[in-house]
Amino acid sequence: MSYSTQFEEVLRSRSQIIRILWFALTGSILIYIVLGYVAPVNSGSEPTELDPTFKNLLYIVGFLTAISSQLIKKFVFSDERVIARLSNDIKPSDLAINTQTNEVNEKELQKLNELSEKELKIISLVPYYFTPFIIQMALYDAVTIFGLLLSFMSHNFVEILPFAIVSLFLCLTTYNGLNKLIEKGKIILDNPNLYNSKLQN
Repeated sequence: MSYSTQFEEVLRSRSQIIRILWFALTGSILIYIVLGYVAPVNSGSEPTELDPTFKNLLYIVGFLTAISSQLIKKFVFSDERVIARLSNDIKPSDLAINTQTNEVNEKELQKLNELSEKELKIISLVPYYFTPFIIQMALYDAVTIFGLLLSFMSHNFVEILPFAIVSLFLCLTTYNGLNKLIEKGKIILDNPNLYNSKLQN
């Protein structure tokens, strides 16, 4: 199925906030890295050895936090849940509501009224993606914060690096997350047999 220019414009507009938040939250990890370097240097203290039990505990918590972020993605964006989302009846007015005022944005509604039913279903994946995306990015930040804590306590910049590297890697895997979800939605809607069989199951 080919998608209209209006659809592409609406999708691009609604995806922009995701991109902005991705850069902001990824940037916060870079700030943590800078803090992890500056704070030990400014303190003038020599690196100290931390209690191995405490250090290992933070590594375990960081690892579990990283794993949980991926489990959220796997669960929320599974074929079954995406199909369930796409099976809902979507009205243009539902997608035109301003979440701050809880009122319909008439200008946005006018654009949405020009879209086909399939296009509306695809657009509905953007707000569906938003909350899990924020949770994932917050968990990535948390992983780096555990490393930052170790850096502060040990006066050693190196302690933050394993945590920050994992966080940045996970951020990179999330960059195209919305695009992948949109493509999955298109494939599902463009293959009615796949859509109907999984919906029945």
